[in-house]
Amino acid sequence: MISDKIYPELMTTGTLSSKHVDFSEFMDTGSLSEHQNYYLIWKSKILFVLADYGLDDVLTTPVDSTDPQWLKRDDSARSFHILPSLDEDLCTTYLHLPTAKSIMDALENRFNSAVVRKMHLFRCYRNHKMEPDMPINKHIFRMRAMATALECAGIRVPDEMQAVLLLNSVPEDWCEDVERVQLGPNGCLEELSLHNATLRLRIASDARMLKNYANNNKGFKLVCNICGNKGHRKRDCPEAIRLEESFHSQDPDFSDLIGMAYNLLKYRLRLNTSGSNFYSWEIRLSEVFRISKVSYVLKDPKPSEKDVEHSKKWLADDLVCRHLMLGAVDDDLFLSFHGYPSAKSMMDAIKAFFSFCSNARRKLLLKKYMDHQMSEGTPIVNHNFKMERLALKLKRAGVTIPDELQAFTLMDSMPESWVDSLITLTLDMDLKEKEMDLKAVRARLLEVGQIKDLMARQDETEMSSKKLVRKSNKAVKGRCFSCGRQGHYTSECPYKGSY
Repeated sequence: MISDKIYPELMTTGTLSSKHVDFSEFMDTGSLSEHQNYYLIWKSKILFVLADYGLDDVLTTPVDSTDPQWLKRDDSARSFHILPSLDEDLCTTYLHLPTAKSIMDALENRFNSAVVRKMHLFRCYRNHKMEPDMPINKHIFRMRAMATALECAGIRVPDEMQAVLLLNSVPEDWCEDVERVQLGPNGCLEELSLHNATLRLRIASDARMLKNYANNNKGFKLVCNICGNKGHRKRDCPEAIRLEESFHSQDPDFSDLIGMAYNLLKYRLRLNTSGSNFYSWEIRLSEVFRISKVSYVLKDPKPSEKDVEHSKKWLADDLVCRHLMLGAVDDDLFLSFHGYPSAKSMMDAIKAFFSFCSNARRKLLLKKYMDHQMSEGTPIVNHNFKMERLALKLKRAGVTIPDELQAFTLMDSMPESWVDSLITLTLDMDLKEKEMDLKAVRARLLEVGQIKDLMARQDETEMSSKKLVRKSNKAVKGRCFSCGRQGHYTSECPYKGSY
C-alpha cells in the first residue's frame, strides 16, 4: 500500500508516546514542548493509513457484532494499524478496548480534550517568544502550529489576534524594523491580518540580513536543511542517515519506483521551514506525483458527484497527493498546511509562501553574487557551479542577469593567480568573438583550470623527487651499526647478514 511508503514510521511501535501528554513539567515555564503536537500529526497520519486500506469507515459506522466482515475489518484497523503505532505504555493502557473507534476516542480524550491541555496550549501560545538567532520562517511556522493545535483542541484564535501575537513575539530589537516596513499603498499600512503581519516580519528579516551582510561582509553560517543544526550539510546529516537506515530496515523490499523516489524526498530533501530547498523539493515531488499517477488532481477540477466512479477516484488520489506532500515536510509545516481541503489549495499555499521574495532579499542575493570570489586552491568546476547557482537564485527571485554580464562577473571573481590567464582569454575573445559568450568563457576557464591543476601536480612531483635526491646525496655521518664502516646506513649495509 502507498501509505506504507509515505508513513513507514507507523509500522513500528512507539510513534505516539504517553510522554507526549505529560505537560506538568512545562506548566511553570510556559514553553511549548515539540512533543505536544505529535498527537495531531499522528492522528492525521493514521487516518490516512486507514483510508488507504479501506478501513476508515469502522470509525464512523455503528458497532455491528453480528456482521463478521465488520468485526474482521475493525480488528484489522485496531490490531494491525492503531495499536502497533503506540508505544508500550499506551498500547498496554488501551489494549483492553474492544474496537478501533473506542481506542481513537480514548486517545482524543487523553491528548486533545483535557481542559488542562487547552489552558497550557493557550498559555504557551500567548507567551511564546522568538529566540534571538531563530530564522523568521521557523518562528512563523511555530506560531502557526500552536494556533492549529489550539483550533484542534476547540479554541479558535481569530486572525487579527494571531497577527498581534505574532508581531509581539519578536525580540525588542525588531520593533523598529517591523514598524518601518510599509505594506499598503500611499505609505499607509494595510488592514492588520495574519497574512500582512507575516509579510511584514519576512521583509524586516530580509532587511536585517542585508544590513548584517553589508556590515560584516560575511556569508551565512553552514546550516543543515534537514535538522536545522549548524556545522554540517544535509548530505552529512546524522539524523537523515539514521532515519534512512531505520527506514530500510523496516521495509527491505522497498524497490519500486515510488519507494525509491519518495525515500530520497522524505529523508534527504524534506522541505524545511527556511524554504532554502523549496525548488529542488518541488521538482522531486512532481516526479513522485507523476510516478504515482496522481498529478492530474493539481490540474483537473473535482468531477461532478453524479459521476460517482470518477469522483470517488479523484477524492482518493487527492488524499494521496496531499499526504505525499505532508509526509515530506517538517512537523511545523505539517501542522500549518494539513488543514487545506485539497492538494491544489495546499500546493498553492506552499508556493505562495516560499516563492515570496522582498526587495531586500533580491539586493542581498545580488550582493552575494557580485561579491563572491574564488579562493586559491578551489577547483574551477566547483566555482562555476557556485556562480551558476547564485545566478539561478537571482532569476527565481525575479532578477535575470544577462549572459554577457554573467561572463564578466565570472571572470572578475577569479583569484589573483589567474590574472595572466584572464588577460590572454580576454584578448583571444576580442579576436574571435564579437561579444562575451557565457558558455565559451566557462569552457575556457575550465581548460585553464585543468592545465593549472596538471602543472601543480607536476610541481609537487618534481619537489618530492628533488627532496629524495637531496636526501640520497647527503653525506652519512657516523658508522654503520651492522658492519662498523662509514658511508652508509644499516638499512643499506652490503655486508648485512655476513657476520
